[in-house]
Amino acid sequence: MNEREHDPDGSADIRQQIIKPEYVTPEEGELGSDAEPPKRSFGGFFWLAALLLVAVAGFGSSTGWFGLASTGRPAGDPVADSKSPIADVINAQLDEARANVPGSDVPRITSLPSLTPLQAKDSDTILTEGREVAAHLVATTSRSTDALEMQARFEFEFGDPEVAKKLWTQILQRNPNYVYSLRGLGDIATLEGDLDTAVNFFRKAVLAEPQNTSRQITLAVALLAAGELEEARQVLEGVLAAQPTSLAAHLQLGHVQLQQKDFQGAKQAFQAVLELDPDHAEAHYGLATALLRLGQTEQAKVHQEEHVRLREENKQETRRGRKDYDDVQALQIDVGNLYTDMARVYLNAGNAQAAELLLVRASRMNAADIQPRQAMAWISVSKGLRFDAIRWLGEVASLEPNEFSYASEIASLYAEVEQLDESEATLLDFSKQNPEHAEALLALSQFYLEVRPDLEKSIEFAKRATAAAPSGAGFAWLATVYQENRQTPQAIQALQRAIELAPANAEYPQLLALIRQTEQKDTSDGEAKK
Repeated sequence: MNEREHDPDGSADIRQQIIKPEYVTPEEGELGSDAEPPKRSFGGFFWLAALLLVAVAGFGSSTGWFGLASTGRPAGDPVADSKSPIADVINAQLDEARANVPGSDVPRITSLPSLTPLQAKDSDTILTEGREVAAHLVATTSRSTDALEMQARFEFEFGDPEVAKKLWTQILQRNPNYVYSLRGLGDIATLEGDLDTAVNFFRKAVLAEPQNTSRQITLAVALLAAGELEEARQVLEGVLAAQPTSLAAHLQLGHVQLQQKDFQGAKQAFQAVLELDPDHAEAHYGLATALLRLGQTEQAKVHQEEHVRLREENKQETRRGRKDYDDVQALQIDVGNLYTDMARVYLNAGNAQAAELLLVRASRMNAADIQPRQAMAWISVSKGLRFDAIRWLGEVASLEPNEFSYASEIASLYAEVEQLDESEATLLDFSKQNPEHAEALLALSQFYLEVRPDLEKSIEFAKRATAAAPSGAGFAWLATVYQENRQTPQAIQALQRAIELAPANAEYPQLLALIRQTEQKDTSDGEAKK
């Protein structure tokens, strides 16, 4: 595990932090494999369709792909170069400039950024293209705040930090609480050695997003660098009160406590890190330092040796990786990530064509990045291009083969276009690769109940699902399948088990009562006929 992986809260050395707007907020977004399945059948292949809607819509809302409401343009509506309202406004302004400046030859700006026909293979071309895309984004979005942020971020990461500084300052003149500018200017101040100014910007970022613990940890690291140890400690203790398992907060608290000569506290902080990640090299080093100061030399030696071992492993991994991962590839990945965020801004401005162009390029610049592929899948769905969506989701699924939500989305899309063989095969293939995945087994059970009726198979997969992961929802679904097959005693048994597993669920007892009532009525009707 590398040092970046040790830093889930984003609190690595502040001088090495890269500003990347956190448009993705996982808590808003994606449907995980442990999502609870439906409790009963509602007819039709609705729950797989709902999975598609939730997962894709979750991605859309969390990354800003649904920001089109303010534009008045329907999602996914292509913007033709010559008919784009944005292009018309820009070109009208340029026409006016030509009229006011005799002899001027101001070029017309199209609604699409200029990308090289083939993906660039050298750093200079990649950076030139990226800078031109950033400039085009600003020019075609009426210098929107988000577009300026993208340009500032490009300059900070790949160009001139002074240009980034001017752009972020300009943004703050529009919106004093724009958190990415506050964070960016704080990082630039840190690079310049102006720690007081850095702390000031990071304080404002915390005030702008008081619930974002990453902002608080960044502030604490800056306070530590500025020698404001007690305040740094208070900030980190506040983070840990809200998030006791924050690895980064424990790690930074350990560093603060070392400087405060609170070696017992530092020992506890670094031990907390190692409980969360036993292979955290930096925590082993910090713990060794604390133990040495406490006079526990033998234990300190153990952790010092572990620190050396892990550091050497990390170096070897880096050397091995460099054979297949040179600077150009790293640059492609970083610029590709930026293109994905730029595409969001284009789409919010109504320029779907430019967004798609950048997302396709981003997906090719980083073969392992699911975000541009998810975005293209969402755009394809919004435009009714189901087979395009299937293709993009197929790429995502190949990158995360154990995540069922992608397979379920693909199966749902195939079902929508009545390609039931492909829908069935998608679900079966995933289940073969993940035979104990309860959600996939329940999906197959529902498929065979509602899409391609086969009650025996539906019962089989429902039973396998409850065996793999017994749950109230799973047994409630099994009861539904039994009832559809007129196996009322088995349905009652399954619902009784559901009640045992989920006693707080108020629906299950009522469903059980209804089934028993139906059973009694059937019995009475049968006796009456006799």
